[in-house]
Amino acid sequence: ANQSQGKLKASNFPASTLKIGSWERVSRYEGDVVAKCYYAKRKLVWEVLETGLKSKIELQWSDISAIRASYGDGQLGILEVEVSRPPLFFKETNPQPRKHTLWEATSDFTGGEATICKRHVLQFPEGVLNKHYEKLLQCDARLKALA
Repeated sequence: ANQSQGKLKASNFPASTLKIGSWERVSRYEGDVVAKCYYAKRKLVWEVLETGLKSKIELQWSDISAIRASYGDGQLGILEVEVSRPPLFFKETNPQPRKHTLWEATSDFTGGEATICKRHVLQFPEGVLNKHYEKLLQCDARLKALA
């Protein structure tokens, strides 16, 4: 039983850049841009920290129409995800130290890019992407087939 719970625990992995259309966020410090995978809720989340507040973009696995990753020794990891409809957007509200983040729905904070552009491209430091990506594909047969 313990194993299956471990499998479903969300994983998060720091990204170097997130690019959607002409909108791009580059991580200067670890944690500025984070990809999160919620296995139980079946969604991917891109979390962006700006001026001390977090925003996030949420993609349902069922909305993913294409997924591709490339990584190797000495290479950056690149994850490309295409979605069939626009993602959901949230912003952090009333942040409290050491408390869970509270989120509220918000409008597209990518200047409209994520609403019209279907492709999300993330870059990761070497060695970060592979195990998370493999775990994601193990958890979902449809995504595995797409990949």
